[in-house]
Amino acid sequence: MHVPVTTSARPAARLVVALVAVVSAGGLSCGDNGWGDEGGSGAIAARDGGTAADGGSGPPGGPLLFVVMNFSDEAAFLNAALSADDLVGVYAAHGAFLSLVTRPGRALTGPSIPALQEALLDLGGTALDYLVYNPEIYDTHGTPQGELDDPPGAVAALRPLTDALGSGLGFFPDLTLLETYGAAVAPLVDLAGIQAQRYQLRPDELRAAVAAAAEVYRGANPAVKMFAQLFMAPPVYGDDGKPVRDANGEKVYQAVSAEEVIDAINLITDLVDGVVIAHSEETEPELTRFLGLLRPAR
Repeated sequence: MHVPVTTSARPAARLVVALVAVVSAGGLSCGDNGWGDEGGSGAIAARDGGTAADGGSGPPGGPLLFVVMNFSDEAAFLNAALSADDLVGVYAAHGAFLSLVTRPGRALTGPSIPALQEALLDLGGTALDYLVYNPEIYDTHGTPQGELDDPPGAVAALRPLTDALGSGLGFFPDLTLLETYGAAVAPLVDLAGIQAQRYQLRPDELRAAVAAAAEVYRGANPAVKMFAQLFMAPPVYGDDGKPVRDANGEKVYQAVSAEEVIDAINLITDLVDGVVIAHSEETEPELTRFLGLLRPAR
């Protein structure tokens, strides 16, 4: 089966898929690795059916950004599934994985300047297409307070490094830092993103949040590439705007189908240049279905 998608009004849009394969004893852990969700961790709730979101225009056919861990057996799959225009990305602790990527482009993301600098040592002579700075305010994330106090300064400090590497520079903060510093950082970077997963189960809020972020970033830098992150198991939020937690106080994440993720992409694809899809080992089978539907010819 092929899931039809409509065409985007934005030319040469980029689709970005992030595999954040991080599982703790309690389930999905989204805050300590990858581009997290408010530093939380928790179990994934089963999904029974679900309704498709309406509206929007279809996902673009551009690069896929995979943020993977150190699972070398995934390299062959990524190389086969993705095109030369796609991207494979890893989090800072697993930069060496990029040496296994042969066909797609490569990206490296990390929570701090030191983390990125250290990760680059693992790359050796491996070429890099994007270096992505991912600061977050949560204690478990690893961004130093000095960088949190001055994200524009931290980004500016990374630019000579990316210039020397010949790579682009990205900014993918938590929502608080986006709201406070997004406009100041946008002119300094080539790529900027919103962690939109908290709105994913509320389609109207998802589109509004992504539109607002796009206005912040593009209002300050019309040329910046705008990305939005979604989850294969997005966090559940109550009507009060607070995350739903289980009996153990852990955040609840709700698994969604490949088709539902495509529906979410359809809602925002005219607003963005790319989409990041995060997943855990528990949701990997559905992610494989998602890629099969989106890239049936690969």
